Amino acid sequence: MDFFVVSTIILGVWAAVGPLVGVRYGDELSQRSKRRQWLADENTKEWRELLGTLTTSMVTIIQCRQGDRTVEMMKEDLRASTAAGEVLSNRLFIAQEVRRRQLHDRWREAVATFEKDGDPVAFGTKFGRDIRFQIEEAARGDIGKV
Repeated sequence: MDFFVVSTIILGVWAAVGPLVGVRYGDELSQRSKRRQWLADENTKEWRELLGTLTTSMVTIIQCRQGDRTVEMMKEDLRASTAAGEVLSNRLFIAQEVRRRQLHDRWREAVATFEKDGDPVAFGTKFGRDIRFQIEEAARGDIGKV
């Protein structure tokens, strides 16, 4: 067969198939990008929920463990402690980083220290300088990966 005939056939086939290949490749790139963005959004959401729940739990625990404790305060304290434990245990996307940074242990240690000394300032400082710092640092690290 003549070189020009073969070239014409190949170019004709590529003219029909090439755009399909391009569309498929473009779709693949788009899906990867969307998945990466979705994962980043989910990570950010989980970090935000973790920080919010622990902050609320800390404030509630401080309020409920000072002065005369009513039954309602003890229930609220238990709810706050349970919420903190759950949020530290049920993260899907950031679980590995939560374990690596030992956030559950740090939280338990901070609460145990507060139970012993009853010092809300020390509890708040431990939370802010240690736990919150670790959460914010990890969240910023996740944002940088996108």
